[in-house]
Amino acid sequence: MTLFSHVRFADRLYPLATLCLLLLSPFAGCDRDRGSGPAPGPACRITKRYGPAGSAPGEIYRYDPQRRLVEAYQEKDGNAFNVRAFSYDDDNRLRNATFAAAPGAPVTQTTTYRYDAQGRLTGWVTMENGRHTEVTRELDAAGTCTGLSSVATDLNSGVSSTARFAYEYQDGNLVRNTSDPGTESERHYTYTYYPDRENKLGAYEAVVGTLPGPSPSRHMRKTRTRVATADAGAETWQYTYACNAEGFPTRITAVVRSAYATDTLTTVLEYDCQ
Repeated sequence: MTLFSHVRFADRLYPLATLCLLLLSPFAGCDRDRGSGPAPGPACRITKRYGPAGSAPGEIYRYDPQRRLVEAYQEKDGNAFNVRAFSYDDDNRLRNATFAAAPGAPVTQTTTYRYDAQGRLTGWVTMENGRHTEVTRELDAAGTCTGLSSVATDLNSGVSSTARFAYEYQDGNLVRNTSDPGTESERHYTYTYYPDRENKLGAYEAVVGTLPGPSPSRHMRKTRTRVATADAGAETWQYTYACNAEGFPTRITAVVRSAYATDTLTTVLEYDCQ
């Protein structure tokens, strides 16, 4: 399934489709819980995200006067690439997203989002290189995304493939994410959280992070554990955070432990705070 192209996560470059559908973004706040989630128009807007010097390129974010994210691109040695652009409707809902390999290059991917009468995202359609992907979000009565299903069709051959993801929540947090449930390829992730720390970046996640997949969680994530039938054992990520005065994370450290090795990954974030 394709959403956009690629995005940086914990000092590694991943396909954004994988990030959106299989992972919950780790970016979350460091201050005390203030309610059910982050309010619209956060005090700080993320402007750059990158790993340590010499690692894969960072990502830059631009906003319009309404503080809506309108462009994201990667940059290395002063050159921009993997450019994503976002546009909104009159109700400030994300309506379209495009991807181009470089500034001014032809758009190779277009995603159009759809909403129900209550303004909740119900799905989207992506066109890319002769491939049509339609995704449907399953919502409960509160509007929380409990599942995703997709049908991807090659318009040249007519061959289609399907995928499904199921999400489980507790106290406003995603606690389990299962891909292709009930099949031989089933894989699931489980999550724990810091209950006294609010997720400060829900507004950011709603555009480039988790909204196309699970609903943004209420609190800051503590651990993520992956289990798959084909894996030799579980892989666990444990997150710690350093934050600015407004409580937004400026450095995220993930210690990754598996049956094979232990690795430490770092993501650095910069903000424009008002």
